[in-house]
Parts: sequence; C-alpha cells; structure tokens
Amino acid sequence: MKQKAQLLSITQYQAKQICLDPAALSTDTTIEIYRDRMEQILPHRRNLQVVVPFDDAWFGMRKSFTALRLEVEVLKDEQRKSAARQLELENEQLKSAARQLELENEQRKSAVRQLELENEQLKSAARQLELFAGNALVDLGRLVLKKTPQSTSHSTNRLVQLSQTITSEQLCEMGIPTKYLRILRQLPKVIERRNSAAHDTSAEFARLLLSERFRDTPAFFLWRDVFPLVYERDIEEMAPDEGEMIELLTGSSPV
Repeated sequence: MKQKAQLLSITQYQAKQICLDPAALSTDTTIEIYRDRMEQILPHRRNLQVVVPFDDAWFGMRKSFTALRLEVEVLKDEQRKSAARQLELENEQLKSAARQLELENEQRKSAVRQLELENEQLKSAARQLELFAGNALVDLGRLVLKKTPQSTSHSTNRLVQLSQTITSEQLCEMGIPTKYLRILRQLPKVIERRNSAAHDTSAEFARLLLSERFRDTPAFFLWRDVFPLVYERDIEEMAPDEGEMIELLTGSSPV
C-alpha cells in the first residue's frame, strides 16, 4: 500500500511504524536479490512512502541556486577588482622604474658633460703650460748665452747652437743645475714651434675645430675641407700633438 503524505504532516503513530531496511550484504549483487531477501526477512512489512512536494523542493533549489550564483558573481567581481588593482600596482611600479631609469640617464649625461668640460679645461691648462714653459726655456737659454764667455752674438741661431753644445760642467760653473741640460737640448724644437705658431694659425685652427665644442657643428663641416686644399693635409694631420711638446718641456707624460 502506497501512501503519499507531506513530511511535516506525519503523525506520531506513523512515525513509529517507519523502520529502515537492513543494510545490503555483499551477496546482494542486484536490487532484485536484495528485495527477495527483504521479503523473506520481513514478509508482512508495510511500505510508507514520504514524498516532498515538488513545487516546494524546486523553489528551495532555485532559491539556493540563485544565492549560489549571486555568490559566484560576487566572487568573480572581487577577483576582477583584485586583478585590476594588481595590474594598477604593477603599472605604477613600471612607471616608477621608468622614471628612475630616466633620472639615471640624465645623471649619466650630466656626468659626461662634466667630464668633457674638465677635459677641455685640462687641455687649456696644458696649452698654457706649454706656452709658459717654452717662454721660461727661452729665457733660460738666453741666461746661459749671457754667462758664456766671449759670446758676442745674442741671435736665435747662436742660442740654438749653444743649446746643443753646452755641457754639464759649464752649467755647474754658471751656477745652473744640470737637470736643465736635457731640456735645453729641446730648445731648437721649442723655438721652431713658437715661430711657426706666431705666424701660422692653421694648426691651432684645426685643433679648435676638432675640439668637443666645435666637432659636428656647421663650422666644422664648413672648414674641414679647406685643409687638404690649402695645406695638402687633412684636418686631423694638421692638429699638432700637444702632449709631445709638454713631455719635452716637463719630462712628464702627455695630458
């Protein structure tokens, strides 16, 4: 006998009549075998079927499903917001790194400009040193010539000749330290250089155009082709080696 009733309307008497079937055994390989065994054990049992109304069950399931879907949507929205915040954070970090690289690049450029300025200052100081040392060397040669017995000529040729023949002993007799002998031997080169520089500015012009200040400027590109035309040498060949003369005058390495 099948009886339909709502779960909440079951009476106490009916509840006492409800009993659970025994558990299945390993020999109950099919539902038919299980039912046959139950008929043997409980031949006079009455089946009470409790049915939950479909509408209420479906409403509850739909309500639960709706709530679950809402929770899923909320979770997805939070995940999207979290991902967006993470992307914004990473984007700010990239921007900060880019600004740092730009700052470091500007600092390197500033350091390069400072080094170029210092290099120009060193070159300018080297040219001054060459000029002043050359003047002092010529004055020293004239002093030697003045102290030379029976020396009546004070011409440049006589000065050059004396610088090549003077000895250490003669310098000692004149009260001049012998350390200047090697430098006096360079007097012909210094005088030649000074005479050339006094009338010809082509070498100085080439050196100026090749400096950091004028290289790659319109002035450089305008005048560089004049040198092979007028002087039959390229601009790089026209620029003299400042360091060589400084080394001769000071005994130090070129700047």
